[in-house]
Amino acid sequence: MPDDRDDDLDRDELRAALLDLLRLAALWESGALRRGLAETREADERLLSDIGDADGDGNTDMFVGTLPNLGPTSAIYRGDGSTLGAAPWWTDASRYRAGPAAILDVDGDGDGDLLLYAGEAVGPTGPQGLYFMRNDAGSYSTAWSDTSGTVPRAWALGDVDGDGDEDAVVMTSGTTLTLYRNDGAMLAAMGTPMGSTTGLRVLSLSFGDVDGDGDMDLAMARVGAGDAVWLNDGAGAFTPGWNASEVEDHDQARFIDWDGDGARDDLAVNGPSAPLRVYQWVCR
Repeated sequence: MPDDRDDDLDRDELRAALLDLLRLAALWESGALRRGLAETREADERLLSDIGDADGDGNTDMFVGTLPNLGPTSAIYRGDGSTLGAAPWWTDASRYRAGPAAILDVDGDGDGDLLLYAGEAVGPTGPQGLYFMRNDAGSYSTAWSDTSGTVPRAWALGDVDGDGDEDAVVMTSGTTLTLYRNDGAMLAAMGTPMGSTTGLRVLSLSFGDVDGDGDMDLAMARVGAGDAVWLNDGAGAFTPGWNASEVEDHDQARFIDWDGDGARDDLAVNGPSAPLRVYQWVCR
């Protein structure tokens, strides 16, 4: 199954639902992903971070990280179109990984590179930070890292500037959203601050075209304030466009096609202690 993140709901919603379900399964299994798509046979705590086409064969693979100091190194399990292999296709012994993580083809060579948060402060090796790892025929190497104290807690991937490749918006443990642009060959090592979220915790980000102008707008699930949507001007500059009147603690935001019009422009938010809500943009 090819890995795309376009404006049809099927692949993207399946991806989001699969990630959520597998995270729940991991918790239920005391952290070990022992059932479902693959059997890792690990007794230690694991963290599913992303699915995507890592090896460039057109099938969906799975990146599995590990919580700090608790078990084996992170690994990628290959998919053959119907199941995942029981043995890892790739492992990284350089440091322990704790998500989030994303598989994306930054340089357009057909295989999946990795953007991930790696190494806790209490970890055994390597400083914590944001790492971009390039995939060269199944061999991953660190292209750049930001270990200046950046601790990403949420991010979204999408073409924010209309040049045909995926960029990344990252929310750190502070209050700043940062845009990492993709020039078709490399993800920028120096991010561009997008603006402050005024001290509010943002726990989830999602891209969708809410206003129908053809570019990717950004939704935020927030704690301590209403959820929000920032509008994109088409070149990657965002301005606040909407805030929910309800002040609830949501930790998941997803753009979906709720009304069946073919556009992922409806916003679903949810949280463990907050109701599921679906908002529709009415000013298109």
